[in-house]
Amino acid sequence: MKPFEKYLWNILALIFLSCQGKVNYETSRNELADVTLSNYEFIDIAGARHLLNDVKAKYKLLIFYDPEGKQSQQQIAEMQKNTRLANLMEKEGLRVIAICPVGDLNHWNTYKNTIPAQWINAFDIKGEAAIREFISIETFPTMLLISENNELLKRGIDFQSLLLVLDK
Repeated sequence: MKPFEKYLWNILALIFLSCQGKVNYETSRNELADVTLSNYEFIDIAGARHLLNDVKAKYKLLIFYDPEGKQSQQQIAEMQKNTRLANLMEKEGLRVIAICPVGDLNHWNTYKNTIPAQWINAFDIKGEAAIREFISIETFPTMLLISENNELLKRGIDFQSLLLVLDK
């Protein structure tokens, strides 16, 4: 099937079948994520630009947060105190990347010291709305678990569920 025909088929399937819950787009969304997430660019607190693909780790936990948001602040504080998370980072090769996708660089600079030093503290320098749309950031914080090959493993997972997944 040609790409255009596949696109039309997906649109028609969405229109006719999505209300009945018979269409599952998870596979195509994950395929899109693999390409998109590898090329996701951010800036760190030192001002260096990085691609997500440059971060080498068995697992990468992306946490998209709003530095002024109460829920984001509470979640980051809970994660910072959690010894299981610290052990996963030390022994299991987990890297936590806290990404601020809101505001501008000057705004982020006023809050950047609130992120633990062991994490990668990042700002969404390009404001990649397409990425955020795919990731489905509707509330903050939003967490994604990614493999070392930048494959999306879990999306929108809460912290306690994340720990259960990584403990297995």
